[in-house]
Amino acid sequence: MDLRPPPKLIFGVTRGARLSQAMLEYLNWECFEAESRNREGVRTALRQIIFESGHGGEVSERDLDRLTEATLTIGSFAIDRITRRLESIGSTAGWGETADYRAIAHQLHSVTGQARKLKNSVAQRRKCVKAILSKPEFTNKNQIDGTWELLVIKDAGSIAEWTRYAFKTFEKSGQVKERFLTTYEYEWDAFTKDAIRYLFVPGIPDDEAIKSRYDKYIDIFVKEISKTNLKWVTEFVTDSGKRADFAISNGVAIDLKKRPDHFSFIVTIPKNFETNFREIPLALMDLLEQKPGFKYVDISQPLADTHQMTVEIRDAYTMEEIAVAQSEILQYFEKRF
Repeated sequence: MDLRPPPKLIFGVTRGARLSQAMLEYLNWECFEAESRNREGVRTALRQIIFESGHGGEVSERDLDRLTEATLTIGSFAIDRITRRLESIGSTAGWGETADYRAIAHQLHSVTGQARKLKNSVAQRRKCVKAILSKPEFTNKNQIDGTWELLVIKDAGSIAEWTRYAFKTFEKSGQVKERFLTTYEYEWDAFTKDAIRYLFVPGIPDDEAIKSRYDKYIDIFVKEISKTNLKWVTEFVTDSGKRADFAISNGVAIDLKKRPDHFSFIVTIPKNFETNFREIPLALMDLLEQKPGFKYVDISQPLADTHQMTVEIRDAYTMEEIAVAQSEILQYFEKRF
C-alpha cells in the first residue's frame, strides 16, 4: 500500500467541501506515513539490537516483522505478546532452552517506549480530526447548516473562518462530552496548521509536517537504541531451588514482587562475589532516582550472613517503569561484577 498526499489547492476556486475532502486525504496520508516510518524504525532497531547481541543469525525477515508488531502493542498484554514472539523465534533460531524470554521482552519493551508514544499520538490525531471532518448527525434538522461546505476559500482569513466553523459545528453536534473538547480542539488546531500549509503554500515538502510533529519521538528513540546493549538473560535457579524472575550470566538473580500501591525487587547475589555489599544500596538508590525517576526508594542493607537485599519502590508506577528499573539494576550488576 502506498498512499500519496492530495494535490495542492488554489485560493479562490476551492470551496469548503473540497477543502474538507483534501484534509481527510492529507490526514490519511500523514498517519500512514508516520506509522510506516515508525514501524520501519522499530524493525531496524530490533535487527540492530538482536544482531549485536550475537543471536540474529537465524532470524528471518518475517520474524522481524512480527516482533516489530509485538513491541508496538499498547497495553497490559504487550510483554506477553513480545515474550510469545521471542519464544517462537528462539525455537527456530536455536537460541536454547535456557533463554529467559520474558526478561528479554521487558528489555525490548523498555527501549521501544517512544515508538509506542508515537503510535498513540498518531491514533489520537486520526480519531479527533476524523470526528470533526465527518458530517455530524443532528437530532434536529434545523441545526444542519451547510455554510462551511459552500464557503469559497479566498485567502488565509476565509481558511480561519472555515476551520472555526467546522469545529463549532462539531461542538454543537454533541458527539463527545464537553470535558474532552479541549483535546479535540488542540488536535484540530495543530492538524489544520500542518494541512493548510501543505495544501496552499507552494514548495512545501510532502513530509515537512510529519518531521516537525513526530521527530521528537524518533530522536529520543534513536538515542535510547544507540546506548542499548541487550542483556541475553538466562533462566536461573537460586540456591533454594526457586526459579528467579530475571538473571544474568554472572549469577545475579532478581525476583519481582508487585502490589497495587508499590513493588519491589529481591536481589540475590552469588556468595562467591567479593565486594563491599554496604555500598550497593546507595548506588542503586541513586540509579533509580535518576531513571526512571522514582522518589521513594527503600533498599534494605544485606545482613552479614546473606547476599540478598530488597529494593522497595513506593511511587505510583507503570509496567514500563518497572521494566526500566529492572533494566537499570541488571546493568548495574553486570558492569559491577
